[in-house]
Amino acid sequence: MFQVKRFFPVLVALALLATVAAQCGAPATVIVTKEVEVVKEVVVTVQVEVEVEKEVIVTATPEPAKEPVQLTFYLFGPTPERRAAIDAALAIWHAQHPDIQVEVIFEGWMDGREKALKEVAAGNPRNGVLNFGSWAGEFVQMGVLEPIDEYVAAWEDKDKIPDAFWETLTMDGHIYGMPHYSTATVMYWNKDMFEAAGLDPEKPPTTYDELREYAEKLTVDTDGDGAVDQWGVGIQPGWSVIQNFEWVAFSFCEDAYFFKLDADGNHVVGFVDEDGKPLPCVVEGAQYFADLYEDGLMPPDVLTGEWYGARTAFAAGRVGVILDFSLNNKFFSEQPDLNYGVALLPAGPGKVYTWLSPYTTVFFKGAPNMDEAIEFVKFLGVGPGAKVNSTVAGFLPIDQDLLAERAAEGDEAFAVFVESFAIGTPQCYAPECGPIYDSWPPVIQSMMLGEITAEEAMQQMADLIQATMDEIYAE
Repeated sequence: MFQVKRFFPVLVALALLATVAAQCGAPATVIVTKEVEVVKEVVVTVQVEVEVEKEVIVTATPEPAKEPVQLTFYLFGPTPERRAAIDAALAIWHAQHPDIQVEVIFEGWMDGREKALKEVAAGNPRNGVLNFGSWAGEFVQMGVLEPIDEYVAAWEDKDKIPDAFWETLTMDGHIYGMPHYSTATVMYWNKDMFEAAGLDPEKPPTTYDELREYAEKLTVDTDGDGAVDQWGVGIQPGWSVIQNFEWVAFSFCEDAYFFKLDADGNHVVGFVDEDGKPLPCVVEGAQYFADLYEDGLMPPDVLTGEWYGARTAFAAGRVGVILDFSLNNKFFSEQPDLNYGVALLPAGPGKVYTWLSPYTTVFFKGAPNMDEAIEFVKFLGVGPGAKVNSTVAGFLPIDQDLLAERAAEGDEAFAVFVESFAIGTPQCYAPECGPIYDSWPPVIQSMMLGEITAEEAMQQMADLIQATMDEIYAE
């Protein structure tokens, strides 16, 4: 409330008084103007702007969520163990790398190969194949694989992987694959079947002569109906027959192999003499292999049966001995009624011959997100994924530190795998290997059926190798 001074003239009031006085005959009066101060209380409302300090919370507009990187790989020829291992490895990977999503597509070997090549030709390749085999060199020749030299050179853990694997995957001076686990070849025997046949269940055959002797005792008609229903030796059917054949036939020679290197470092046929004729010792080994089938010591369906039929027959107690990969031990160990042992392959007159088969990832040229794809495969080979592949699927780690760790666990079977690993011959990945491996099974089957002799079979196989190399390496 404010006090406001206001001034009101009183001239009008005085003039009226003078007029009245004149009319009454009163003496004239001088009119005086005077300001009179009047004080009055007046209420005034005033709007005033006042600055007030106040805490203000500012929320930034969130950026759109970043889409995760997508990787897609094939895995050919999956078994239940491989599927379980991949699922377990992916669960760990995605927990650690939610921004990199990996999909694994399971396909058969031939179907997967055809689909992969069509996708590459169409310009939309997958990132790669997780377990590529002997086709690697052939695909290098096609120009569809990405070399990974720079990634390997920068990888601090590359020395944990044996040099032999990197050498196998080096073609034309470049590295075309990254190994992430391996498998060795061993012999499994059924202890209960040995005991029933009068054999010592704790003493497997150590030579191929002994294997033949044991197989004859194990091959019987168990139900007395006149037909054999239990056999001494089982091998994987179809394409895999070449693997078993190679392990047996080349063990009959001290110095015979699928390939050898000449003085210039080039591949040459490894089981022929100077005239290109098959060595007598490898012919002897081939004949031994054919006789096992011809004499009825193998199941009749080994040439036509389903993939992994031998391990099914072994687990069911229909086959006493199989020569197979170490990865099958996981499957056998889960069969409650199977009492079995694991040993090195038998020795031939020349040597013990085993395969060392690295499972290798190749990367397709033009595929996206190469850096992330490389990191995922490192995880499978030297990392948490490596242990999952070993414990869940039964693969041998290529990480030598992890291999030593697993060997120290006291697992008798795993100790045999490590011993086989140490003497194994790495599987061939050169450009000629894929076509050759694809062309050999029909020749071996013809020999086993008695359509051609062992010498003719080995000559045909030598000629196939030479013709393939001449075509591939033609000037």
